[in-house]
Amino acid sequence: MPTPLIPALELIKSSWQAFTKSWEALVRYSAWLILPAILALADLAIPAGQDFAIIASAVAQVTATIAVSIWVSVALYQVVFATEKGEKVSDRTTANAWQLVLPLLVIGLLQGLATMGALLLLILPGIYVGVRLGFSQLTLFSKNLRGRAALADSWALTKNRFWAVLWRQIAGAFVFGILVMIVTIAAMLLVGIVAGGAKVGALLSTESSNPLATGILDLIQSIIQAAFIPLFIIYQVKLYKALEKTR
Repeated sequence: MPTPLIPALELIKSSWQAFTKSWEALVRYSAWLILPAILALADLAIPAGQDFAIIASAVAQVTATIAVSIWVSVALYQVVFATEKGEKVSDRTTANAWQLVLPLLVIGLLQGLATMGALLLLILPGIYVGVRLGFSQLTLFSKNLRGRAALADSWALTKNRFWAVLWRQIAGAFVFGILVMIVTIAAMLLVGIVAGGAKVGALLSTESSNPLATGILDLIQSIIQAAFIPLFIIYQVKLYKALEKTR
C-alpha cells in the first residue's frame, strides 16, 4: 500500500507560501504572457481597409502567443524546480529553455494522443489516462526524461494513486480558480470606477462592440493570468515532488 500523500489543504497552503515567496522571480518570466494582448491592442492603429496589415498582425499575434506560451512554460518549470531545490534563480537557470521546447512538445504530443485515444473509448478512461500521464512533462525538468520514457515514468509514479492525484488536482484548481475569479471581478469593477461609472455588465461582457474596451479587458485578463499562472505551476510541481517522496 502506497504511503499517504500530503493532504490537499496542506499542499494548497504550501504552494501559496512558495508563490508569495518566489513571485518576484517568477513574474519576470510570466509577464511575457502579456505580449499577445499588447499586440492585439496595436491593431487599433491599423487604418480601415488595410487587409494586408491586418493579416500580418494576426499572424504575428498567433506566432507570438504560441512562442511566448511555450517558452514561458519551460522557464517557469525550470525556475520552480530550482527554487524547490533551494537554488538561487539567475539567468543561468533558464539558459537552455529553448533547447527543451522540442522535447516538451514531443512529450505533450504523445501525452495528448494517448489521452485522446482513451477518450475515444469513454470519458472516464480518458480522464484516467490523462491523470496517470499528467506528470510526463515534469519528468523532463526533473530527470531529463524524454519521449515515451517520460510517459512511462509518470505512469509508474501515479500507480495506485489515481483518485488521490485527481482529488488534489481538482481541489487546487478549484481554490486557485476561485481566487483568480475574485481578483478578475475586482479588477473589472475597478476599471468600471476609473472609466467613470460604466456599467459593470458591459465591462464584463465578452461581446462588447467597442474594440478598445475589448482590448483593454483582454489586457487586464492577460495581466492577471501572468500574475497567477506561476501559482498553478508551483502546485503541480509540489504535487509531483510529493509523489516522488512517497513513491
